[in-house]
Amino acid sequence: MRLPVVPPHNLVPKMPRKPDPKFVAVGRLDELPMNGTRAVVAEGQAIVLIRTPDKVFALRNACSHKGSALNGGWVEDGKIHCPLHGWAYALASGKCLSNKAKPVAVFPTRIVNDIIEVELELLMSRKS
Repeated sequence: MRLPVVPPHNLVPKMPRKPDPKFVAVGRLDELPMNGTRAVVAEGQAIVLIRTPDKVFALRNACSHKGSALNGGWVEDGKIHCPLHGWAYALASGKCLSNKAKPVAVFPTRIVNDIIEVELELLMSRKS
């Protein structure tokens, strides 16, 4: 019995990845500093990207307090603080940690070939 010849895995042609229409490329991973922020607009949505050692987060770029942009805020311990009055929001959920204000919307993210992609369908049903 003769076994089929299988080419080495690095010679097998890669099938192109089908684009997912829900995800939109918003920047390169190397352009986003660790524990830093960057404001982007994707299909009319103002978004702040936040990079932590574990993940890139994407939130609506507007504080629910006064509507100030969050991208100038500081990031620590899984939170982003609004630069205007210091209100804190959880990166994973968008929950306001400073009081019972409305949360900010959170968008799912993924990294594909060092490109940050954001899913524009809101993770949370409530909009800020």
